[in-house]
Amino acid sequence: MKIIFGFISIIICTFLGYKFSLKYSGKKKYYESFYNFNKLMQTEVRFKQATLKETLKNINENDDFYVILKDCFVSNIKFDELLKEKNKKIKYLTKDDVDYLQTYVNNLGTTDLDTQSRFLDVADKVLIEKNTKANKDENKYKTLCLKIGFLIGLMIFIIIL
Repeated sequence: MKIIFGFISIIICTFLGYKFSLKYSGKKKYYESFYNFNKLMQTEVRFKQATLKETLKNINENDDFYVILKDCFVSNIKFDELLKEKNKKIKYLTKDDVDYLQTYVNNLGTTDLDTQSRFLDVADKVLIEKNTKANKDENKYKTLCLKIGFLIGLMIFIIIL
């Protein structure tokens, strides 16, 4: 009976480590989507010059970043209310991430072509840094969380025996 509880503790602790590591994967996916959207906006501003609503309607992605943008621009939900609602569900975003997204959204589509183009270029550099950091964090901490969860489960298993 002790052995069964020991194995169950290993499984549960490893699962908890996996669940904890999902915040790093989520943040990586969020910044990849953010970066890809910024690249798309650079193309739209410089060449196609489609409206923001048209661009967002044509995107079929359904991850957290695009859901926020679609709700904000297509469904016309106020950004502050939307972030309060979504931030309860999206736990991996820090206050700096939310503030940067808010600044980005507030500046999106509000200026002339040259200013918008410069803004998107600056955002591109910032997003490259944030995306690189999110990738490094995921590579570093995802496996670490799994290993720590497994080791804690193993310690509980040893204590139970």
